[in-house]
Amino acid sequence: ESYNSTLSDTKDLLFEFDNRDKDKERYKGAAYSGLNYDQETNSYWATGYNGSNTAYTIVNSGGTLRVNVTDGTDASGTYGPWIKITNTYGKMPTYNSPDLYPLNFDPSGVKVVTIRFKLVNCSVVTDKLPEIIFEYYYTSGGTATYANDMKAIYTFRDGEYMAISIPVSSKLRNADVLKGFGFRFRNVRGTNGTIYIDYIYIGASG
Repeated sequence: ESYNSTLSDTKDLLFEFDNRDKDKERYKGAAYSGLNYDQETNSYWATGYNGSNTAYTIVNSGGTLRVNVTDGTDASGTYGPWIKITNTYGKMPTYNSPDLYPLNFDPSGVKVVTIRFKLVNCSVVTDKLPEIIFEYYYTSGGTATYANDMKAIYTFRDGEYMAISIPVSSKLRNADVLKGFGFRFRNVRGTNGTIYIDYIYIGASG
């Protein structure tokens, strides 16, 4: 399913993974730094906490970015994979590697962050609630900062698409430039699990 609301070149970011002509044209914009985030080969995403930095695939025919879900935990004992945008295939950007964040987007008009996804062959960690965390890297007053203060708890439904909208923090709204972002899917596990991401929208419609 595509994101069907009207888009603004200056107030919205959209990633749909179809790689249609209109998507390629949109990605030429300065906010995206001219990179094609839908391309299936050497694409501009990276993963963590699920085996490797490239434990994902983009399938244009299905319009999805598919993230592998493993059964293991990270160093802090937390389950669930991490997907982040990057400017270098296979390189996971962090606050220690700000040069890997690719965007140049003015977030002053952002009212909502929405991700439409489904979990397949997954389960929730015992005594935990599934949670999705939106993290981002931004500049404000010339200072670059990392934040992970935006999150949402949702009802787990295996194999069923859901669109989760995350409340926007004042840090994001008041930033000068959004440089990069990622999602952490907390408290989910799966021996052969997959997260299918249909679209990611960051913008003023909401």
